[in-house]
Amino acid sequence: MDSIIFNLMNYIYYIMLIIIYLCIAYSFVFYTTSLQHREKPSRDIEDSYYPGITIIASVFNEADIIETKLKNLSDIIYPSDRLEVLIVDGNSPDGTGDIVSRWIKDNNADNFRLLIQRDNKGKIDALNIGLRAASHELIMVTDADTELVPGVLKSTAKYFADPCVGAVGPWILPKELDGFVPNMEMSFWITNNKMRTLESRISSSSLVAGCYMFRRSLQRSYPANVVADDFYTALNISSQGYDVIYLAQVMGSEIRTPHDLRTWMTHKLRKGIANLQTVMMFRDRFSISNKRSFIYYNKVMQHILAPIAFACFMILHIYYALYSVNVLNYFSYVYDMSSLYSWYLFMTNLPYVIWVILAADVLLAFGAVYSNRSAKRRIPRGNVDSKKSSVVLVAIAAIFSQFILLAAIVGLLMYSPSSKYKRIS
Repeated sequence: MDSIIFNLMNYIYYIMLIIIYLCIAYSFVFYTTSLQHREKPSRDIEDSYYPGITIIASVFNEADIIETKLKNLSDIIYPSDRLEVLIVDGNSPDGTGDIVSRWIKDNNADNFRLLIQRDNKGKIDALNIGLRAASHELIMVTDADTELVPGVLKSTAKYFADPCVGAVGPWILPKELDGFVPNMEMSFWITNNKMRTLESRISSSSLVAGCYMFRRSLQRSYPANVVADDFYTALNISSQGYDVIYLAQVMGSEIRTPHDLRTWMTHKLRKGIANLQTVMMFRDRFSISNKRSFIYYNKVMQHILAPIAFACFMILHIYYALYSVNVLNYFSYVYDMSSLYSWYLFMTNLPYVIWVILAADVLLAFGAVYSNRSAKRRIPRGNVDSKKSSVVLVAIAAIFSQFILLAAIVGLLMYSPSSKYKRIS
């Protein structure tokens, strides 16, 4: 009976290991393939070319930062007659709407408009209000806590000269803050941004986060059950056959990031549930023949299969570690372990699966180091060359994220997220 259980656990381990390898191999595939691809082409644009753009910012109870946000949007370098800024306030009880209205009047900001969401049905409803009121084809969505650089619109809009491009998102990073959790979040963002940039080089990015621009003709509204608007936009536009570009330039920063582990884990859990729901919404939209299907099904693996595999992976590691300790205790009782020959007998009597585990762990560690160090060479353009991430912090964040995604899977099975999840930034 014990041998049957042992063999069964071996087979389970191999299956879990294959799934983990497939997720890790995803980065290697893109690193090697991206060497053969350059940035998505966009024709030369004259300096006088400025397409009309509508910026939509959904806000709720942002009285402490809304004036900073308005000032930031007014500093964007773009012709005012080609730019429209819509601030959609969720009827904030802290007076955010009044601050916006007063700021527009005091600054004679004729291209700024305040829209009130009377019943406050959440961020998605607010974005739909903005889309219905928008005057231009290109829509940029930004959060209240995202500071944008002045040239973000010009740098992003030029890609839409290519009719195959449906959405563009630049790098957005957290503000560099002191502390373990903020530094871990920064490393995690940098690594994910690099991956999305490589995705857009050879196919289409799976996500545009924090700030993104898209064609309104491809997405005139968000379904009411959407929670992760950025993830939904990328998948929706990709499923229609258009490219989603992830611009390798840092064009903004989030001024509010989790400072402690509990807040970080709560934030990631809510994001995990929202992303899982979004992935499942598109299960019938990507055909196998579509070149973007690889990225979509990889997201299915990363968000659903990998967390389950990772949990089994850790359990089996603990099991085999305890098994090895028991064998060592036995040899210590029978042999003199000060002898090298005794250690040789000990190691040769370990099951071969133990050595497979050790080899696999070494390869995974090598893959993490290689991925982190090579990403800079794979993305030699833009202003991201100096953005480095810590391998250790990324690994810690990834481990936490796998368990959080596992909890998100359980949460999604027990309770499907709806508009009750108001605003996930």
